[in-house]
Amino acid sequence: MPVQSELRVPVMATCFGGQSPKKDSDVPMSPRSMADVARVTCHCYFAIGALLLLALFSQRHHVDYTDSRQVHGIIADFNEVTPTSCSDPDILTYQEKHKWRKAHDRNPIWPIVGDKRLLRDFAKSRDVAMPPLIYASQNCDALPKLSTLPRDFAFKASHTCGCNMIVIGGNVSAHKRCRFDQDLVGAKVTDSMLQQLCLNWIGQKYERTNEWAYQVMPPSVVIERLLYRGSQAQSLQGIADDLKCFSFNGQTAYVMQVSQRFVRGRKTDTFYEPNGKPRPDIRHGGNSLSQPLPPESYLDPAVIQRAAAFCEQAARGFDHARVDLLQSADGSLFLGEISPYSSVANFQPASLAMELSQRWCLPLDTGFGGL
Repeated sequence: MPVQSELRVPVMATCFGGQSPKKDSDVPMSPRSMADVARVTCHCYFAIGALLLLALFSQRHHVDYTDSRQVHGIIADFNEVTPTSCSDPDILTYQEKHKWRKAHDRNPIWPIVGDKRLLRDFAKSRDVAMPPLIYASQNCDALPKLSTLPRDFAFKASHTCGCNMIVIGGNVSAHKRCRFDQDLVGAKVTDSMLQQLCLNWIGQKYERTNEWAYQVMPPSVVIERLLYRGSQAQSLQGIADDLKCFSFNGQTAYVMQVSQRFVRGRKTDTFYEPNGKPRPDIRHGGNSLSQPLPPESYLDPAVIQRAAAFCEQAARGFDHARVDLLQSADGSLFLGEISPYSSVANFQPASLAMELSQRWCLPLDTGFGGL
């Protein structure tokens, strides 16, 4: 048999952290061994290239949400964009599409509309009202003194879900706690209490780290005037109802009226079609399904129709968003939140989840890629 000639090539130990032998320590290798080394080397260069591309992508698309010019630029760009393509809407369930969004959708508009402070810039661009603002800041240095605040107000962290407090008559009437908060319900509000809550809230991020939009919002707080819905003003029972729109591509599919949400044991969730028709057959929840209002308490169809139109004005351009409104005593509607991650799930009848999925056409291009 012919003698196979020796081949001498540097040996790469590993892609990352390993060292190639010095030139004088080259070792003889067979063609098969050389092919193996070449294959590993190729994989290593591919991995390095992928990391470099990811770094360039991250640098290119990094957004500083504390920079108002960048925020206003993103809003202006979003208001000009009309989605032109999407995926097959029947592939995934409604819940699976939410999981896809959490894992992939990095559209920079989401941290803006999900933030209760930055949302005001977006609302202004859509010419929709929000609750009267008393204070908003990314720090606690200029927090208003209690003597300058109204007797009733809502104090909220803008960058997370929860972390809010309802003050009525100078006392804490409801308190959705952050980590490390003490339960303050029933306590008299003081300047030091507001300061401590502010520092705690600004010092932490939302616990659900799989919800990307909340992780990049700059921590801040807002103080808003409390809105009431009627004769039971100055009480938890009288706080304005939540009207939550399930909007798809700028069209409202359903409106859910949430009543008595701060009163334990009395909360109701009542669904309506956008034309105002009540749907008491629709429920949601796990072991304990939500309950609708009795028929005599249904909202007038005209109210639901106005709410649906309001939501469509706010939700234009979003493949799917839950748009939350508040209705005051005089019938005025105010935008409270645009949520990228709806917590409403486990619908009854089960066919509703498929209906919502068919309405939701996931974008092929989220604007900033979806790595």
